[in-house]
Amino acid sequence: MRFDNGKPQTINDAVFGLMRLIKRHHHKPHDRKRKFTRLLHLIQENDGAKASELANLLDIRPSSMTEKLSALEKDGYIERRRDPKDQRILRVYITPDGLEQGQKFHKPAPTIFNDILTPDEEALFIRLCEKLRDGVKEERDDVKS
Repeated sequence: MRFDNGKPQTINDAVFGLMRLIKRHHHKPHDRKRKFTRLLHLIQENDGAKASELANLLDIRPSSMTEKLSALEKDGYIERRRDPKDQRILRVYITPDGLEQGQKFHKPAPTIFNDILTPDEEALFIRLCEKLRDGVKEERDDVKS
């Protein structure tokens, strides 16, 4: 990272610096329960989703998602059940323990930002993040082709 007078010199430096701070704010190192908080909330919002759908939402490999789900299932936070219409498909459901665990450690990031940004700044930040995300995704898709 390049800094001048303590300020990031590139957009990448600024974005990755912010991401690191948010991650540190939400997760203590080596705390598996906290580490999976985001995934538990994603499962709660998409209860009954397939593992591949969850992997796409987090932009991770399906094999990585399988590892994470196995750990959550071992801890009793989720369960995987066969789809009644298509027995080949496994669906992921959050358990009551998973709901409790997710709520115990979750402080929504918007609360942090709402304390810092005005509503107009927040709207602008969201638009800029979406524009950057779409551009990076488009560039990545071009490289894959």
